Parts: sequence; C-alpha cells; structure tokens
Amino acid sequence: MVEVLRMKRSVVTALAATTTLAGYCVVAATPAYAATNIQIVYSTDNGNTWSSSLPVPNPSSWLTRVWYDNSDSAAYRDASVLAHIRSRLVSGTTKVCLSPRTSDPAKPDNSELACNTDAGQTGAINENAVWGGGLPEPGLGTIDGQNWNLRISPTAGLFAEPRDLTKGILERGKKSYLHLQGCTYGNGGTDNFMSFVANLPNAPFRTGTGVSNGPKPLTCGPGDAAYRYKQGSGATQAISLLGKRYFNLQQCVYNSGADLATVAVQQPQTNSSNVKAGPTGACPGTGWAANNSRTQALDLLTLRYVNLQQCVYAKPGDFYTNLVQNSGDGQTRSPATDTGDTPQPANAACAPGYPTSYRWVAANSATQAIDTEDTTRGAGFIEFEAQPEGGPSPYNHSRPVSAWLLIGGAIVAKDSGGWRV
Repeated sequence: MVEVLRMKRSVVTALAATTTLAGYCVVAATPAYAATNIQIVYSTDNGNTWSSSLPVPNPSSWLTRVWYDNSDSAAYRDASVLAHIRSRLVSGTTKVCLSPRTSDPAKPDNSELACNTDAGQTGAINENAVWGGGLPEPGLGTIDGQNWNLRISPTAGLFAEPRDLTKGILERGKKSYLHLQGCTYGNGGTDNFMSFVANLPNAPFRTGTGVSNGPKPLTCGPGDAAYRYKQGSGATQAISLLGKRYFNLQQCVYNSGADLATVAVQQPQTNSSNVKAGPTGACPGTGWAANNSRTQALDLLTLRYVNLQQCVYAKPGDFYTNLVQNSGDGQTRSPATDTGDTPQPANAACAPGYPTSYRWVAANSATQAIDTEDTTRGAGFIEFEAQPEGGPSPYNHSRPVSAWLLIGGAIVAKDSGGWRV
C-alpha cells in the first residue's frame, strides 16, 4: 500500500505547479493527464520478486522496470518514458511490455502480457536509438555525470510500431476480447438470414457480439415464426485485443443460386493482428461470390469504438447480410463499419440496395458501437538489466533509477526510484 501511495504522490508533485525547465513545460494538473502515473521497481532474482528499493548487500546485476499506467479515458501521442540510470546497462535487455491485469507493480500479474519480443510484435528494441545522447537531458538536470540516458516510446516494438521509437503512443486501456458472434435463421426452405449484431431493432434476431475480459458464451435470439434459429448453426470467435493493431474482418458470401449466405465468424482472415490483411483474400470452399466477399482491416490503435454495421437486403425468397465497408458491390455495403473515438449511430444509413432486387431492410439492419475501452487496464512497463560500474569509483555499487513520463514535452509524472530528483 505504501508503494502505491508513493507512486501517486510523485504524480501530484510533478503536476503541482506550472514551471519551465530548460525547454520542458511542467503543466499544472488537469483532467487530461490526471490519471497517468509512473513507478519504478527492481528485482535481483530474475523477476521472481520485485521491490521499490534496491537491496543491500549490492547485487551483481538487477532488473529495473519503469511502470506506467494510463487510466485516462484517452490515448496520447508524442509520449516518452525517460530514465536515468547510474549503473551500467546490460546490452540487449531492454524490453517494452503491456501488462493490463497488473495493479501493483511489486506484485505483477503476468496472466496477460504482451512484449515487443513476442511472436507477431516488431522485435528486439534498437538500443542504439533509445539509449545514449548523454547527460544532462534538457530540463531534467545533471545526475552524477553518467552517460546512460533512456528515452523510449511506451509502445516501441508493439502494435507494429518501430522498435527504435523515442516517442510515440501511450495507448488507452482496452478489454481483453472482442467477441464476434453470428447466428443463422431459416424459413424451412432455401433461405437463411444471418445476423451478427447485438442491438438489432428486430430483437428476436440479436446476437451476443460484444467485449469482455474473459469468456463469453454464444447468444442467439430465438427468431420468429417465419425465421427460426437453426440450432447448432451459430458461431462465436474471441478476438484478442492485447497488443494487436488490426481487427481484420473477413466477410465470405456464398451463392447457392437461390440464396446468398454470409459467413464472417471463424473465417481465415477474421482475426486480430499487427498485419493489415489484404481486402481480397480467398474464402474457404467453393461457391463464394468474389465481388461481395471482402476483408476490411480495422485499425484499433488509440481508438475506442469498433463500429460494426449490419446491413440487410432482401428480395422475394432471400435475405442478404453485409458487414464490411469495402464490399465490391457498392449498392450493398456497410459504410458505417469503422473504428473511431466516436460511436456511430445505431440507425446509420446503409447503402441503398437495388430498387427492383435486393432492397435495404432497416428493421434488420443496425450499427453496433462496440466500446473496447477499459480504464483499469492501461498498465505497461519498460524493463532492462543493469550492473554496477566497473573499476574503482564511488559509484561502483547498485544505484537507483529516476524516471519521467512525458507527453508532448510536458512532464506529467515522475518517480525517483528511491533517489532524489
């Protein structure tokens, strides 16, 4: 409890007054940055235990984590984590991670962790780019004349961001999963109606599409007397949002000759990734209509809402459902499917359809604004290993780190790490 309070006091200290420090403006506390903070912890047993102070006797090496936590309802650009170490960096040990379940840095929760070294991330941090530059760092003062100086983006090497970024994005906290669900309803004949959203005006055809921090069961409405839910036809896909930049939504449309059937859940390109999927990837099986089948890559980085627009069109004997904005058929596309910080209205207009064939059916169409934000899940850290400086020196021992969180050049949080700053 004491360690957590100390971290928050450092934020208040950093934001208490308006001051200019050699080019950096330390702004007064405002709601914009009120819930961003930073805290330093150390480990001398390879990460098994963590403490806010370095132990005595002095270790031969130790890990340092500079934790940040963005619990604001916002993502920030032009953000940097700065650290001054008074020891020797062990080359190749700098790592950037997201750890959204951690609330106490001294007791990290590794059940959800995404690091730059993981498969699908950008890879090893370019230490030549983020370390160095010498002291003093403008605005932060000289600290013992040491030559080590870290300046790194909180998301360097993550979300397809370059591994040499010295400033970049401080991402907002987000839910663990987006659950995409699809339910099929049949009329007892050749026609099937596919539904994907949870807020359809025609309530018996709603699904359980949404977000959560854990499992979410498949939920399909019962349908009505004309179109009943087809037992066993529903599908759900838990799409991880942790450390992923894109939600790739693949819509596969199959033409039986009498019926257009849309499948999006558990398709080859429906996933989350740091790679933007191409729009015309092949669908599985045969009979798929290339003009209506498309993949839309939705960029999630910094953005709060996934707006999923279900547009339904009908002609006698057939319902057709479209989800993507980039359908090859411009008359039956979903223009409101996108990501943004603004929720699209539930009744956003669909493409008009065709006057004598597939007409837009507003009652079976809706845009679901899926809110991915979770302000309790904005924690992450920068990790590196250090050793005492060699040779005779009054500084030849383990020494604490000082760290700052900068946004747009403004110091919004700092921690002395047990050292006066």
